[in-house]
Amino acid sequence: MRVHHVVLLVAAAILATTNAALTLPQFMINSPKLTGSLLTAQQQRFLRTPYTEDDSIEERGISTVVEKTKALLSSSKVSEQTLERWVRNDKSPKKALIRLKLDKAGDKLLEKPQFETWAKYMTMLNKENPEAAMISTLRTRYSDDVLSQMTITAETASGTKEMAARLQAGQRSVWMSEWKSADDVFKLLKLNVNKADRKLFANPQFTVWTKYVDDLNGGETKKANSVIVSTLTDHHGDEGLAKLIRAAKDVEETKTLAVDLQKAQVDNWFVAMESPKDVKKWLGVKGATSDTAEAQLYHNYVKNYEKIFRKTE
Repeated sequence: MRVHHVVLLVAAAILATTNAALTLPQFMINSPKLTGSLLTAQQQRFLRTPYTEDDSIEERGISTVVEKTKALLSSSKVSEQTLERWVRNDKSPKKALIRLKLDKAGDKLLEKPQFETWAKYMTMLNKENPEAAMISTLRTRYSDDVLSQMTITAETASGTKEMAARLQAGQRSVWMSEWKSADDVFKLLKLNVNKADRKLFANPQFTVWTKYVDDLNGGETKKANSVIVSTLTDHHGDEGLAKLIRAAKDVEETKTLAVDLQKAQVDNWFVAMESPKDVKKWLGVKGATSDTAEAQLYHNYVKNYEKIFRKTE
């Protein structure tokens, strides 16, 4: 009860300041000179009619101050009964974050024990898709790439691994609901920034992106790989991407993906009917007797290419 009384006193003090703007004598309000010189910016704002967006922002600010006061004077641990009361009162996710003292957690947010409490509240509040609801709220505080990196870091700890997976699924769900293209998300995750990065495929953010592209294509791997290659070609060019793929084939952890993407790249070239001369150059094939995997792909390409042209003669 003592905490409740202190919160009320703080709120009352704020409201008293607000109400002071409304108690000015009428002759002051009607006088242009006096209005300009005597009224503070806050007082003039409250004298506007009708109700404006500025007023709405002001009220939200007061509400936030009250919530922060509660957080300051109360424990960050809340009971099941408190969570149920929050649901009944439809407490906003942002206010719940503040109340649980998570608003200043920074990139350590998922490591905080109170985050589990917030996630539980969000699940009670949004039973259909709590993960997407959590992401939507967190995006008001964190950019997509930062939020994604937080979940990647959380994946490495046993205590937060499950939550990280849930939030990653939620982030993909939000992107899908916003009709984000493969290229949109590629840029949101800042994967387009360092084009000289020879280890792009080993970047954990790249894995997040490829999972989204897979979701975008209904789990059809061949279609997803074609989209991945098309998007990467837009950023690196045919030859640049071919070099990236060859480099990734030499690394054990990215070899399987690189082999699949190399096949997808050759398939895309075939659909576009790229000339064998260009394909040979892009694949880095040297000489006619080369026995590399790239040489084999090139020879198969030429065979299929010539078949198509023989049919059209």
